[in-house]
Amino acid sequence: MLGFWFSGHPLEGYQDELKAFATPFKFLVTKKDRDPVTVGGVVTSISRKTSKNNDKPYLVVRIEDLEGSGEVIFMNGAFDDCKDQLAVDSMILVEGTVSARNDPPSVWANSIEDLTISREKRSKGITITLSTLDLTPHDLDTVIDACSKYPGNLPLSIRLSTETTGDYRVKCKKFTVSPDRHLIRELREMLGKENVALG
Repeated sequence: MLGFWFSGHPLEGYQDELKAFATPFKFLVTKKDRDPVTVGGVVTSISRKTSKNNDKPYLVVRIEDLEGSGEVIFMNGAFDDCKDQLAVDSMILVEGTVSARNDPPSVWANSIEDLTISREKRSKGITITLSTLDLTPHDLDTVIDACSKYPGNLPLSIRLSTETTGDYRVKCKKFTVSPDRHLIRELREMLGKENVALG
């Protein structure tokens, strides 16, 4: 009700998932009507309503992400499939389509997914950015040591920036890694937050 959280924002720790898998609500204005979209965040309110056209129930769910909030409409099959899974304070990803007829645009839901397990379900790889300007053999050794501790099924890609020949993107053949939060944190401590991305 006051517009802020007393004990830390519930989405703290899920920035990577929202950045990799969801479109912020504030960017829905760049989409066309009925464009497919995934949005996500924490549910802050749920209103049950009845359609004037057919007397069927539907839900208007307000979801807050890291940059704002928006409304998601659950009707028909989405209402039947998701109504028992929705609760205030739950953290979800919603797949649906944009309703650009509303101002601001809203989302017609098709399905939902638990945000807290989306990292394991949706991650397709980890990308690290390195620059030859200040890269040392020790830097590479620490990256290799970190990656070797978290084996998994995700490809590790390297975006290599060079001073003379431009940028290259290569897939590491030596490692497949886990999307483990500890690995992401270790790599960011070595390379900088902006140089490690979950995809």
